[in-house]
Amino acid sequence: MIRQFQDTVIDVYGKEGKKFLYRLPELLKSCASKWSLTEINEFDNLSYNYVARAISETNQEVVLKLGIQSKEFLSEVEALKLYAGQGCARLLDYDENLGAMLLERLAPGTVLSTLKDDDQATLVAAKLMSRIKIKEPKEHKFQSLMDWAKDLENLRKHFGNGMGPFSKELLERAEINYYYLIDSTKENMLLHGDLHHDNILSTNKSWKAIDPKGVVGDPVFEPVNYMKNYLLRTNNPKEALARRIHIFSKELGYDKQRLISWGVAHSVLSALWSYEDHGEIPQETLICARLFRDMEKGIC
Repeated sequence: MIRQFQDTVIDVYGKEGKKFLYRLPELLKSCASKWSLTEINEFDNLSYNYVARAISETNQEVVLKLGIQSKEFLSEVEALKLYAGQGCARLLDYDENLGAMLLERLAPGTVLSTLKDDDQATLVAAKLMSRIKIKEPKEHKFQSLMDWAKDLENLRKHFGNGMGPFSKELLERAEINYYYLIDSTKENMLLHGDLHHDNILSTNKSWKAIDPKGVVGDPVFEPVNYMKNYLLRTNNPKEALARRIHIFSKELGYDKQRLISWGVAHSVLSALWSYEDHGEIPQETLICARLFRDMEKGIC
């Protein structure tokens, strides 16, 4: 098992993470027995969950995903049920007690980040987002973007009522944007919630998403995680961000200013989440937040 994966699980989940890692061999045996799985081989890019290739009793290539039993696990399961394989990897079965999912194996499964043409990759993401649009279910237990926004209130507490690495202006703008955008949303949709390059994989016919968070809110939020992902690896981040915004606006019919405002708001919140999980603020995310803010002001 990859050491970095073990460290991440313990870093984020503490005692629960240690317990999960201790039980993992037993959980794998239980899953193999339940679903008659053979040739279970873990992927080499594990992060917060244990994910492995496997062969089912019908000789089908599948993916086994195991994680900490939590609300996030159930949200992902419910989102996958609603997507029903349309634009997202199909959920074949799951076991809540084991914290396990059996999923469709996407082949060849190349991640979108391997496409060198940034505009082409962004167009792929935009078209996928249009395919997975689902109206908010009448009855559900998904978190909302409003629930996420409340996490911003914890920011000052983490830094002794100070701003830490955040300027006062940037933090206040993130808070204002989040609540304004939520209040002005015309129709809530079920969102993937984390749809970036590495959660979009190739199939023989198209591209599909994996690992949905399952959150309800403004559909204009959906491109945000993609827009800021790998942005600083481009030759000119300001120009690349402007092109990404243009493509999402054109393909999805979203207002550019609204896309930018969501970029400010969620970049700051993403930085906070990273601090909560790992005890440090990712500088790349902060830089993206400032790029969005400069664009919002009309500076770039």
